[in-house]
Amino acid sequence: MNQHAILFIALCLVQAQSTPLLRTQRLPEEQVKLGSGDNPEPTPFTVQLKNVKNAEYFGVISIGTPPQEFRVQFNTGTADTRIQSIMCLNVFPGCQNHRSYSSWLSKTYTKNGTPFSIDLVFIEEKGFISQDVLNVAGISIPDQLFVEVVKKQGPIYDLVGFDGVLGLAYPEKSLSSVTSVFDNIMASKQLPSNIFSFFLNGNRLSPLGGELMLGGTNPDYYDGDLHYVSVTKKGYWQILVDRIQTDDGYTMCSEGCQAAVLTGTATINGPSKDIAAIHRIIGAFPLDGQKHSVDCRSVPRLPEITFYLGGKEFTLAGKDYILMERMEKGLVCLSTFMALDVTPGYSEWALGVPFIRRFYTVFDRDNDRVGFAPVKKPVKPPKPGAL
Repeated sequence: MNQHAILFIALCLVQAQSTPLLRTQRLPEEQVKLGSGDNPEPTPFTVQLKNVKNAEYFGVISIGTPPQEFRVQFNTGTADTRIQSIMCLNVFPGCQNHRSYSSWLSKTYTKNGTPFSIDLVFIEEKGFISQDVLNVAGISIPDQLFVEVVKKQGPIYDLVGFDGVLGLAYPEKSLSSVTSVFDNIMASKQLPSNIFSFFLNGNRLSPLGGELMLGGTNPDYYDGDLHYVSVTKKGYWQILVDRIQTDDGYTMCSEGCQAAVLTGTATINGPSKDIAAIHRIIGAFPLDGQKHSVDCRSVPRLPEITFYLGGKEFTLAGKDYILMERMEKGLVCLSTFMALDVTPGYSEWALGVPFIRRFYTVFDRDNDRVGFAPVKKPVKPPKPGAL
C-alpha cells in the first residue's frame, strides 16, 4: 500500500473516545441460516461491531486468564492477529490511548519470543510472538499464537479506535507463519460450517454498528438469496470481477479483473486510470493530494457504479461511495474510490468497507467462495446537521 493510500485511510478513520465494550452472543436457531447441512447443532456465534463514522468497524475479543479485553478490527487482508503489548512505549504516538496486553497478568501465558516485523512505505510494526488463550464470540482457543506489538509508527495508528487486528485471510497471508484464529476454530469443529459473514451498518447513529457471525449467516440483515463467486487465488479473498460500469455506459475491467474483498479497508481501490475516470464522471475534484471530494448537494444525483460478479449486478449509488465527514473547512463529501496501482498478478481492485456496507458478505472456507446479498432496508445516511 502506498503512502497516499495510508494517508487517505488515516483521514477516514477517527479516534473512538470512551467507547463501551460490546458483548458477544449466540443467536437462537430460528434467526440464523447455517452454512451447510440440516443439523441445527452447533449454532453460529456472533460478535457485535462498533461503527465509527462509517469508516471503522471493530469488535471485542479477550486474551489471557483472567481475560484481558481488546477492541480489534476483523480484517480479511491478513491472517495474523496482532495486539498492542504493555511494552509498547508511549514515546510512539501509535501506542498511546489503546489497551495493551500484559503477559505478566495471565496465568495461561506461554513465552514464544519469535521476532515479528512489518515495514512498509508509511507504516512500521515490530513485536514478537506470544501464546495464550484467546476468546472470540464465546469460542475459546487454548494455545493461540499471536503477535505482541511493541512498536507502532504511522498516521493510522494515531487515529484508529481499535487496539489490534484479528486476521481472517487465508493462511497464505500470514507474515508470522502461525496458525490463524479462524483456522484453529475450524480445527476445533465448534462451528456448523466453516464460514463467517459481515453486516456493516451504514447508519452511524444506530447502537448496533454491525455484526460478525462465525458459522452461519443472519437473514435479518439481507434480502433475497446469497450470490456466490469462487475464490480465484487463496491469500486475500480474491475473486473475479466480470466488468465495472457506470450508468452512462463507461466500462472498466472490460475483459475481467481480479479483486480482493477487504473488511479492513475503508476505500474501494482500483487502477489509477480507472479511478481518475470515475472521479471525472462523478465531478470529483482533488482535495489535499490524492483525496477527492464532491459537492455534497450533488450526492443524490451522482451516477450509479455497477460491479458485475459472477454474472450478477451489484450497484453502488452515490450515497454508498461518498463519505460525509466534518473537517476544519466544514462538511466535506469524500469519494471512497482511491487510486492504487499494484504489481501485475495481484488484485487490481479492492472491494472495501463501502462495498461490504451495501452488500452483506459471506466468506466460505468450506467451498472457497464469497457470497453477496443486498443489505436489507438500506438506511439513509444522516442529515449533514446530525454528523
